[in-house]
Amino acid sequence: MVHRGSVVGLAALAALAICAVGAGAAAPTVVSVAPGDAITISGTSLQCTVTTTAPVALACEIGTTTTPVVHSYATAVSDAEALIFESTGRPDIVAMRREPTVSGALQHAPHHRPAHYTLGTAVRIAVAGSHIECATSAAATPALTCGLLSAPGAARWAAGSYVAVISARAASVERVAAGGALSTVVSKRQP
Repeated sequence: MVHRGSVVGLAALAALAICAVGAGAAAPTVVSVAPGDAITISGTSLQCTVTTTAPVALACEIGTTTTPVVHSYATAVSDAEALIFESTGRPDIVAMRREPTVSGALQHAPHHRPAHYTLGTAVRIAVAGSHIECATSAAATPALTCGLLSAPGAARWAAGSYVAVISARAASVERVAAGGALSTVVSKRQP
């Protein structure tokens, strides 16, 4: 059962954003980002950065572009793992799940200098050099859900993989079932 406002509920809404290309819904905008790029989700306190070291990862936190909220939790996803960590002071890992090997082509983007993107809440984010794709949700508390696709533009995250969900209310790691359903593995409430 999904409780209103729960992390799983937010993740399910973001998952629907990835699959919204059917049933008469308009396809969400897809933005390709590359190592060194930064992302702000408009109207929220969500900030993300694409790492410049291998493996490529997308790390997200709540706060400003330079200062995370004190005692808050951040998330990160790479082709190797999904995790939650404390985003202030020394970044202590709270939970980590190893990703299964995902085959298929890596996502790509035209080469560009690192940029800062301000994105809305009906956007998919494709991370170049990885299988990572994220979806924003326009729920009462907007969330960003990031996971692994088996192929660029796939309709769902890879079965058996993990997604990281972050919002101003919580951070979680969810497991992706064969049919695309998400189940919470670990969740932390934001301050």
